[in-house]
Amino acid sequence: MELDRKYLELAENFEQLDVKYSFLFTVEQYLYQGYSKEEAVSEAKDSLMDKWKLYKTAQNMGLILSDDEVSDLLNHYISDISEADNFKDYEALLDEFHTSLEKIVWKSKGYFVYNWISNKLYALKFQEFAAGNDTINGTVYDSVEEYYNAFLEKTVNSYELTDEESKKFLEELKEAEKFCLK
Repeated sequence: MELDRKYLELAENFEQLDVKYSFLFTVEQYLYQGYSKEEAVSEAKDSLMDKWKLYKTAQNMGLILSDDEVSDLLNHYISDISEADNFKDYEALLDEFHTSLEKIVWKSKGYFVYNWISNKLYALKFQEFAAGNDTINGTVYDSVEEYYNAFLEKTVNSYELTDEESKKFLEELKEAEKFCLK
């Protein structure tokens, strides 16, 4: 609940939860785990870079959602969350910040789309492995986890952030880091 409160506190200052917001909240998550500020900033930067590379890899593989699909996805999340047994605990917190589940989910749409992409990519690699594809760059993997981790290491983590969208992301990340270290 403490991190949920921090999420909403930070979200109050943003119309759309962008790279700066994601960076600041990720830093807060690491601070909550006991990291020093410098460690939290470094870990947050690495985490967001990894997520961006996964996003770009998935985008290059054609795992893109249309606006209608994003709308359906978010409405599905809203429905699932509002039906959760402990949702009543969060309604009071949402009221305290003068927001609603719908507003915060739509504001956080990048987070939900990223989770969908991440899950979809894992499911695709799981299907490949189940179909007998257990080799990446000549190395045979014994489990789907090893296969997926090798895919992350050899494909996702090696993604070059040279396209215009990635350059913009890197600039926004750099600005967020500067802001955080003030």
